[in-house]
Amino acid sequence: MTWSVPNATYDTRRRRAPCAHAGLRLVALLLLVVGASAPVAHADTLQPSSEGVRTYVAAIGTPAHPERLRKALEALTPEAPQQALDLLVALGHAGGAAAADGLADLYDYRGADLRLRALEVAQRVGLRSARLLTCIRAARTTHDKGLRRATCAALGHLGDGRDVPFLLDAAARDDPRLRQVAFAALRRLSGEKLPPVASRWEAWWSRQVRRVEKSLPAAFKRVAADPASPASRADRSLLRRHAWTDLPGTERTLEAWLDRGGADLKVVACDLARELLLADLVPKLHVVRRRDGSILAVRKAADAALKRLGALVVEGDS
Repeated sequence: MTWSVPNATYDTRRRRAPCAHAGLRLVALLLLVVGASAPVAHADTLQPSSEGVRTYVAAIGTPAHPERLRKALEALTPEAPQQALDLLVALGHAGGAAAADGLADLYDYRGADLRLRALEVAQRVGLRSARLLTCIRAARTTHDKGLRRATCAALGHLGDGRDVPFLLDAAARDDPRLRQVAFAALRRLSGEKLPPVASRWEAWWSRQVRRVEKSLPAAFKRVAADPASPASRADRSLLRRHAWTDLPGTERTLEAWLDRGGADLKVVACDLARELLLADLVPKLHVVRRRDGSILAVRKAADAALKRLGALVVEGDS
């Protein structure tokens, strides 16, 4: 950068000392600004403390209790990256729907970059949460290769049809490690066993989109009409295999069934929430458990779903 001062002449011998001091002051100011804006620590320079992790697991419970976890999160400060990392790892041990939400809170922790660790722990928790998925998807545009691979892996566990184009793009990249992770994510998400050839997966997805656009709504409609009939078993099986392609629509339908459906339909909704790992349906499941718990089949289905989602103990009847 060139600085010019018109119509001014300076005796450099007389000005040298003051300019030197000014330069030092400028450097010091820049260092102060950079130091203030930089993270306190990077996650790759930290290692979780076994004692700290155990302490947090004991504090938040197993599975994680929402209120206890909230207090632990509120106690964190940007100046405590070690504690944040320990809590993050503890969430993987505790599990449960509250842990999935807690990961979303820690994903953008200001004291250190915990994103890579959070993506790894998210796979261990293994529950679909809208808030957590929003965080995971935010990393799709990263240029960090390790973070990009971890994003693919996490979406293979927790994603839905909206993430397939990203995984297909990753599977066609020049990076062999990224391709390997992307193909593994596609297989896990879809249940398909296609070879690691991008064109084969692209053709499959094109067919899949056309198929589910018609078959999913029809299956939901038939199950809603007569959920207990033997004929609906094939439709329920189709929903278990393919409802992941449209999770937002699936969640809206299951919420309506839990709100207004009969006992048989509530049982089907509970079963699908459990099998699709839909943590955001936990509040609705608790309502059904309290409201319709006198119906044994509904109570058992709700209990099974809440247990799988790590939310039965933390909000029991006691």
